[in-house]
Amino acid sequence: MFNKDKNIFSGFTLIELLVVIALIGIISSIGIVAYNGYTASAKQKAAENTLNALSIAQLEYKSNRGLFYQSSSPTSATALTTAEVNLNLLGVQAFQVSGSQSGDKLVDQDYFFSSSGTATTFILRAQEKNGLCVITLNQDSLLTKTSC
Repeated sequence: MFNKDKNIFSGFTLIELLVVIALIGIISSIGIVAYNGYTASAKQKAAENTLNALSIAQLEYKSNRGLFYQSSSPTSATALTTAEVNLNLLGVQAFQVSGSQSGDKLVDQDYFFSSSGTATTFILRAQEKNGLCVITLNQDSLLTKTSC
């Protein structure tokens, strides 16, 4: 605002303030969308790394028992199959803390895990808890993503 009596500016106009607020809103919305993409990508990569670790655990399981490990429900990944895989392949048992499962790397992830196996093949499955993304890894280290 321009003061005619003193020839000095005494503040910002309403239009200038609204333009600045609009620009801040646009920039922050772009940042939030980019941040959500980065976090989703990081969660997928963590699930892929866990599948690779489980693949190594499957090979050790087979060398000890003669066949690959299979979850109780091999075609779908749930909290139960995640706990089974955790215990039988990684040797880690989830424990209760204040009514919720905690204390292991599988339960704390945003994916459920399951395993199907026979004497010669296995398929490890990671299914997003709150989404449609499914990542699978087989005995040949072939990684496939569905709806990710």
